[in-house]
Amino acid sequence: MATHRKPLNTLRTPAICEDGWSANPGDPVAWTGAPANGTTITQYGNNTWPFNLASGFTYPNVATVEILSNLSPGTYYYVVASCPQAGAPKTVDVS
Repeated sequence: MATHRKPLNTLRTPAICEDGWSANPGDPVAWTGAPANGTTITQYGNNTWPFNLASGFTYPNVATVEILSNLSPGTYYYVVASCPQAGAPKTVDVS
């Protein structure tokens, strides 16, 4: 009897202030270059939130961050407090 395994999700490692990085639903995210004391990641306006943790989490002081598994393909927006243009949204392009 053959067993079928679910393919492993791909770890995404964008820079904390990177804009326009790509991911798939269910992919784990490990940002690089986050400040040692952490930074807050929040929802941008009323845009759909793309992560498994509630908006307003402090990275890297959290459990595993993942792209929500039920997202439709598209561009999703969020804000990283420590980036040079504070308040300007960052994007993740979900396939």
